[in-house]
Amino acid sequence: MTNDGKELLWSAYDKYWRHTRDIAFLKDIRGVYMGYSQPFAKMAGRAGADEIIGKTDFEIFADKELAKRYVDDDARLVEGGRSLENYVEPITSENGRPRYCLTSKYILRDEAGDPAGIFGISRDITVEYEARQSYENELRNLFELPEGALLSVLFDITSWRVVDVRCRDESDQVTSRYGQIDQYFENIAASVVDDDEVREFFKKLSPGFLEREYNKGKRGRSLEYLRRMPDGGERWVRDDLYLLLDPVNGNLSLIIVLHDIDKARREYSLLILAAERDSMTGLLNHESTAGRIERYLDGAEGMQALFMIDLDNFKDVNDNFGHQYGDRMLTDVADAVKGIFRDSDIVGRMGGDEFMALMKGAPSEAAVRKKADELVSALQFAASCGERTLEVTASVGVVVFTAGERDFKTLYGEADCAL
Repeated sequence: MTNDGKELLWSAYDKYWRHTRDIAFLKDIRGVYMGYSQPFAKMAGRAGADEIIGKTDFEIFADKELAKRYVDDDARLVEGGRSLENYVEPITSENGRPRYCLTSKYILRDEAGDPAGIFGISRDITVEYEARQSYENELRNLFELPEGALLSVLFDITSWRVVDVRCRDESDQVTSRYGQIDQYFENIAASVVDDDEVREFFKKLSPGFLEREYNKGKRGRSLEYLRRMPDGGERWVRDDLYLLLDPVNGNLSLIIVLHDIDKARREYSLLILAAERDSMTGLLNHESTAGRIERYLDGAEGMQALFMIDLDNFKDVNDNFGHQYGDRMLTDVADAVKGIFRDSDIVGRMGGDEFMALMKGAPSEAAVRKKADELVSALQFAASCGERTLEVTASVGVVVFTAGERDFKTLYGEADCAL
């Protein structure tokens, strides 16, 4: 190399040490520092050349474990004879906070090809490293198959593929069952029983939809629904969905964890059912009848009919034959009323001897009149005890209306006045 070439190389070398933002250093083969960058001095907590040049790692770094790590890396580099590239290692902490860098070390050789020194270059990646560690920890915690979970599936949404599956079969072993992401979502949608909202949610899953959900801040969702299982049975399950962004490659990940909640859900349903029902007749109680009618009318359209039913002379039955006799009659009345209306209609006991029924989507006023006549005809009883007999009949008040015209409270009053 000519003198001009050497001067040019030295000039570039000098400017690099002065201006680089990298944590860079140069050591001789004994591990003694020969050169350094300003970011290196700052990381090491040293003010100038007299505290670095001619010193070893043990003399520069107060943390002797850190110094030993660097010395061991150098020994591994020289003994192996090959560069160490892009590995993560700790650097000095800052205000008690651990820091990390991405380091590469290279062997420098003399003209004879023998190792003469070590050149190292590092970049502080603390923020990226912590973000990646947090992501991996969250991913690992979410993807674990917890007690009661049937399935965990990890998807890479950006590349639209199934990454991993954990499934608990009958022998409590984890196996893989799904290979294609579209197949998995199709299987879920097809297995949903009587819940169009959940079914449609899984049908519309796509990279674009999930990316929009993530960008809106919707990072998690739980869906409870009745699911048809592979054995043909039906069980209540809960799907927990989590969206995570990989801080390194920017890919969006989705984790779905399927939980078996059948026992808890059925027990809860029984409690709710008991709370909604009139204990004597089994019909909906006052609050549940009113609540269900109000919820139905919120989204209903078209003609509806509200029936108010009141027993005549029922007080005389209780007074003359006793409350047990009266209770049996109320049960018979409840059975008769329920039998006249459809399963989809709302039928309840409002209290005492008053009953209510909402005929959903009444086809015509003629059909409503016919239903009222059926009630009057069916609710005729002869209460007898010994030689005494009391006739019990029913009065029926009906309001025919178009959904949205009046609220439930108003309709209740109108039906009561129509008795």
